[in-house]
Amino acid sequence: SRADKPHLPDERARIQGLGGQVYMPPPWMVGDSSRVVAPQGPDDLPGAGLYGLAMSRSLGDREVKKVGVVAEPLVDVLDVDALRSGESYVKDATVLRWGKKGNAKKDGGVADGEELDLFVMSATDGIFERVPPQEMAERLAESLFGRDRKHPLEVMEALIAAASKSWMELIPNDSYRDDISVAICQIR
Repeated sequence: SRADKPHLPDERARIQGLGGQVYMPPPWMVGDSSRVVAPQGPDDLPGAGLYGLAMSRSLGDREVKKVGVVAEPLVDVLDVDALRSGESYVKDATVLRWGKKGNAKKDGGVADGEELDLFVMSATDGIFERVPPQEMAERLAESLFGRDRKHPLEVMEALIAAASKSWMELIPNDSYRDDISVAICQIR
C-alpha cells in the first residue's frame, strides 16, 4: 500500500492538470506534509479562504474534487492461495507472513507444512502518519495469531491512543489531531 499524497509525481500531475496547487512544506516544518490547496467558500469567491487536504485521494472533501482529488482508490488484488503458497508477486508491497508458530517473517515464506494466517488492515492517514504501518501490522498480527494474544480491540485502542498522543506532542498547546481509525478483518 502507499500513502496517496499530493507530492507523488502521478498524483501531483493530475492535480496540477486540473488547476489545483500542491503545497510543499519547508524542510524545517517537521511533521507537516504536502497538501492539495483549493479556494474555499461559496462559488470560490476570491478572499473566501483556502482549503488544504493532506491527501490526493479521498471520500468526501468536495471542495478539492474540482482540482483533482479523486475518490477512486488504487487497488492491489492479491491471490490468497498464492500468498499461502509463498509466491511473492506483489509489486511495491510488504507482505508480513505470520506462521502458526508465532514467528513473523517479512516477505518470506512459511516452513513446509506450516499454515499461513492472513488478515487485512485498513486505517486512516491520521494513524498511518503517526504509527508506522509495519508496526501496526506486527502488533495486530500478534493479537490475532501470536502466542500471548491480547484482544485485537485492545491493540487497536492502544494504536489509536499512541497516534493521538503523537499528534498532541506534535503541536503543543493545541487540541488538533487528525482523524484516527483502524479496522481489521481476518481471512480464513
